[in-house]
Amino acid sequence: MKTTVKSILGLIITVSIMTSCTKNEEILNNEVPATTVQTKKCQNQELVKSFIQLQREFATDLKSSFEIGFDMNEILEVGISGSQHRMIMANQNGFDECNQENYALAAAILEDGLNYPIIVKTSKMPDEIYVIDYYTKDMDLISSTLIDGEAQMIDSYGSALKSTHCGQEVADCLGDVYSKHGWVSVWAMVQTAFIPATAVALTAACVASECF
Repeated sequence: MKTTVKSILGLIITVSIMTSCTKNEEILNNEVPATTVQTKKCQNQELVKSFIQLQREFATDLKSSFEIGFDMNEILEVGISGSQHRMIMANQNGFDECNQENYALAAAILEDGLNYPIIVKTSKMPDEIYVIDYYTKDMDLISSTLIDGEAQMIDSYGSALKSTHCGQEVADCLGDVYSKHGWVSVWAMVQTAFIPATAVALTAACVASECF
């Protein structure tokens, strides 16, 4: 992996920490790096048009069993503070942080347009188990991470994304971000910002690190 991957491992995550500094306040302040995920409405109309077209292509290519639609009225630009690399994304229709499952459609913003489209799924399971899945447009798994709160365990694995030249590297990078970081930081991320935007921002860092 390229050198910048080392910095990615130090990024997880103080999104929304201001809203959840109660019982874990001292641990979070001492253990979690002061790095945030930045989310804003995309104002670049050319990117918005390209993303809407991408969504239409996805809707055509997706397996018929996938019935989730995406909110094209709220197209976001996300990334990690201090990094110039961004992704464009849309949450599923009916997105709510309290949902047991949330999906998002995302793509990397490059100089020549959009690339590396993915679908991100975050799932809250019983017994404090959380799962983050990254998929291709064909719903083939790129990378999956299971976070077990009771066991304080992180299990992550990646599979080859054959449609891009650096798919396996991105999958490995995503696995490293979760599985090789300290438990306290990962658990803080789960408690404060377990939503697709967080996962998409980390993807932007991995794409930038592994594909350029």
